[in-house]
Amino acid sequence: MKTKIFQTINIDDEKYINSLIKIYPYIELRLDYITKTNIENIFTKKNDKNEIIATIPIKGTNNEYAFAVFNKVINLGSDYIDLNIESLKYQETTAIINYAITKKCKTILSVHKINGIIDINEIDELLKQQKEYKIDYLKIVLNPANEKEYQFFCNLYKTYKNIIFLCIGKYSMDSRIFAIKNEVPFIYTLSDESVMMYDGQVYNSDLMRRIEESIG
Repeated sequence: MKTKIFQTINIDDEKYINSLIKIYPYIELRLDYITKTNIENIFTKKNDKNEIIATIPIKGTNNEYAFAVFNKVINLGSDYIDLNIESLKYQETTAIINYAITKKCKTILSVHKINGIIDINEIDELLKQQKEYKIDYLKIVLNPANEKEYQFFCNLYKTYKNIIFLCIGKYSMDSRIFAIKNEVPFIYTLSDESVMMYDGQVYNSDLMRRIEESIG
């Protein structure tokens, strides 16, 4: 399998995080949920097989804190940082991206269309922004309401070969299986002890079971 399957952790528990890092290579840390854990202690447990995505949404009320967190995890050796599309309106985002480049930390631009799908023109504009800001990966998450919209989602992979498309809602699982078949660089699942953050979020064990069933 070419696709790396990351487990998202949103439990603010150092012992739990370190236990998963010890046995599983691909970890996303939701640092808007993990606020009390000593992050330095997490990165000291990181081994050569681990890859870590550090994520914290940047909003008008928390951007100063979020940028400080990104700066910290880049220094600690995070392999990726995940930036939401709203962050691009802040001047500090450019500095964070440039700093990540100097530290060989890859960047992900995340776009979440919680209430539906997306217009092709909007995708093309996002690709321009990705190029302008020198961002490594573009991830677009959609929420199809029906089979017709889900087929629109699937067809996006025929047009765009370098974008990670995923779904939330009732097509969340199917979209991940489809993304794996299209050999995207990585996808996200929720670690089994973490708390569901949105409708239809896929737990790692459920995805592994689905993959095993499809192989069998």
